[in-house]
Amino acid sequence: MINNLTNKKGVDVIFDCVGASYWQKNTECLAVDGEWIFYGTMGGVKVEGDLLGRILRKRIQLKGTTLRTRSIDYKHDLMRDFENKILNQFNNYNLNVLIDKEFDLEEIANAHKHMESNANIGKIILKVSNESDLKQEL
Repeated sequence: MINNLTNKKGVDVIFDCVGASYWQKNTECLAVDGEWIFYGTMGGVKVEGDLLGRILRKRIQLKGTTLRTRSIDYKHDLMRDFENKILNQFNNYNLNVLIDKEFDLEEIANAHKHMESNANIGKIILKVSNESDLKQEL
């Protein structure tokens, strides 16, 4: 999917909180000279296969970090930098959020099944009624 969207160029940066279970997908969709920022292991830590070979062939820069041992000041500065450098890109329409599917809140079970199926490409959105709708229902 990523390679199709980028004409086989790949993406320049991946922020990875999953870890081992996604290493192949990450190396496939990273561009040559891409940067892989690794900050979590929700998908495990053991890797089998040609990870190092792929890193070398694509000249991938792998950076590992954790926030667990960082100071409050560091975390504060990181969030401020993220807000100033990244979130503003969404406001300027330089970055777009890919939405896979939207569900009404009443369909939360279906939304969860869709997420569990791992069929989504992008965000799954739950739509919540506005406050005036809720007052009328009560």
